[in-house]
Amino acid sequence: MNKLFSIALLLLAAAVPSSAIEPPDGGDMGSFKSRGGGAEAAAAHGNYRVSPDLVSSFRSRLSGAKGIGGMTRGLPGEGSPKVLVLLMEFDEYPHKSADSAEVMRDKIFGAGAVQPYESLTSYYKRSSHGKLNIQGEVLGWYKAGRRADVSETKAGREKLIARALASYSKHDFSRYDSDGDGEIDYLAVIWTGPRGAWASFWWGMKTYFSDKSLKAGSKTIGSYSWMTAANSWSDPASLFGLNTLIHETAHALGLPDYYDYKPGVGPNGGLGFLDMMDAARFDHNCFSKFLLGWVDPEIMTAGDFKLRPASEFPECALLAPPGWKRNPFSEYFLVENRRRSGNDADRAFPGEGLLVWHVDARLNPAGNGFLYDNSFTEHKLLKLMEADGLEEIETVEKYFVTQDDFYTDGRTLGPVTRPSSSLYDGTAVGLTLVSRGGAYEAAFSLSAPGEAATKSVADDVYSAGPPVPTRPTGPGKVRLPSADEIRF
Repeated sequence: MNKLFSIALLLLAAAVPSSAIEPPDGGDMGSFKSRGGGAEAAAAHGNYRVSPDLVSSFRSRLSGAKGIGGMTRGLPGEGSPKVLVLLMEFDEYPHKSADSAEVMRDKIFGAGAVQPYESLTSYYKRSSHGKLNIQGEVLGWYKAGRRADVSETKAGREKLIARALASYSKHDFSRYDSDGDGEIDYLAVIWTGPRGAWASFWWGMKTYFSDKSLKAGSKTIGSYSWMTAANSWSDPASLFGLNTLIHETAHALGLPDYYDYKPGVGPNGGLGFLDMMDAARFDHNCFSKFLLGWVDPEIMTAGDFKLRPASEFPECALLAPPGWKRNPFSEYFLVENRRRSGNDADRAFPGEGLLVWHVDARLNPAGNGFLYDNSFTEHKLLKLMEADGLEEIETVEKYFVTQDDFYTDGRTLGPVTRPSSSLYDGTAVGLTLVSRGGAYEAAFSLSAPGEAATKSVADDVYSAGPPVPTRPTGPGKVRLPSADEIRF
């Protein structure tokens, strides 16, 4: 028998506005590594942190509150919310004929053909395991005049967007307000012309509309993203791709950037370019899905286990250190089985097998955010454990994860391995994971001092009613703690 049970969570909101910046790529990497003022500009927006809305929602779900997934302010993480996309072309840069409004609509909301970035809708339907089905409409191409005349300030950008939306006076903007709070949940603005430097005005980002006097119909504008229609504008063959829009939409859902903003300050290397919120490629990791309510990790302390591919099934294991006391706002390890399928079908996906993540989800004193992030704190909120023991993500510049970093047959994580299962303060908790391999399902064994192999039925932990959950206990059942019992 194995010892496991499942956690449920949801998302609520009470937002502190923040922006999120598209990660650099290709030729931008040199300037990205030096960062300069770009890092400070990005950091000032707080875009390296999990949204306070998402943290608040995480706490709410785990204390037993019920509702649909995702934030109550902004784009919800479950259901079929409608997203508005505004296409904007400048006189100097007419839109490319191959990216007509009809083509853009199909690229963003259609069924598409080639996984994993065939459409925004398809990507998130897979990543959420069917919980999020993004729908929407495309307006444009709106003729915005000369790009050279645009005031490159936040106010200038907002006035430009409001003027464009005002030209569609007969459009029903209420369909994009899923919760009826008078605010458009999420707007994506796509413009023509080349990008600027990283974190500059003409770079991909997600932020919040600050001028509430500017409206679309009767609705104010809340969360919005801003991005180019082609990353290599001067190349006639370069057309609109979905990666940036998928990345920025994740920010609208509350997820942070996991890449490193400034080498030499805090831990380096992000996640080794192995995540949608690091490299704008591949699937979201299981910690992000845990936050969004798309995965309920099975909590494991001892026994033999198997996991199916995370890109196909909502499966993830939480390795609970002895004394963990079912506190999700602490340190623990998450394990998932990654295969080249679903949103990991990208040919650049570097390997197959088990990925192990070290999570430190302790909260700040105010309780509205995590103490740690992947850019500026002494250690990371989310760290990939490199199975080969070389720890290259944080020591080698521009290190890309390889097959050697996956836990395949015979690879071990334990008290004396490198990396080890110790906590960040050096506490040896004694957890030992041994990978047993597998061509499709990935098997592993888990042991810890004093832990007996028992099992609890996952569904039995869901029957909670707000405000304080009352869960059944007894043989084969585990009671999750109430809000008061969780020590934040």
